[in-house]
Amino acid sequence: MHDNYWLWLIIGLSIGAFIAWLVFGGKLKVTKEGFEVEIEGVLGYLREAAKRKGTVKPDEVMVRRELYAIRRKLPTLKVLWVDDNPTWNLFERLAFASAGVFIDSYTNNGDAISVLEAGGFELVISDLNRTGKTETGWELLNELRRLRPKMPFVFYVSHIDDEIRERVQKLGADITNDPAQLVQLVLTHVR
Repeated sequence: MHDNYWLWLIIGLSIGAFIAWLVFGGKLKVTKEGFEVEIEGVLGYLREAAKRKGTVKPDEVMVRRELYAIRRKLPTLKVLWVDDNPTWNLFERLAFASAGVFIDSYTNNGDAISVLEAGGFELVISDLNRTGKTETGWELLNELRRLRPKMPFVFYVSHIDDEIRERVQKLGADITNDPAQLVQLVLTHVR
């Protein structure tokens, strides 16, 4: 028997359970054309994320417009999210899952860069600081620019000042601390 048999079995069962939860839990509807977004689920998760972060409620018209605009692309959309505290982004990740966006999470640059080299992702979301180091997000962005110069990159942070915003823009990336704007940026980039 292969050394990784049990690992792949567990991964396969986990993915199957997640898809079953999405479909049977009413988050996605399977149709002949593919997946149909459960917009109210996305909006609900964004409302919770905004409440937790203390930002404004999501612009529901904008969210609906963006979701309708990309609904045909959703089943294949893969996003890499790098954050040392992924549980802090639970509602945001649930909103993406409800929209049919696959999020692959990593907590460090080394693992993230390894999977980026393999390809298959359309966008990267990252925090700026990890485990007390202030340059980790910048290092990931610089490495991504070397590997995939055109790939969209979004920093999702708790605080933004003018200096950080200017630095991000110079590097051709985006930055936000608002959950609804995060969804808008991701969906706009993959359209």
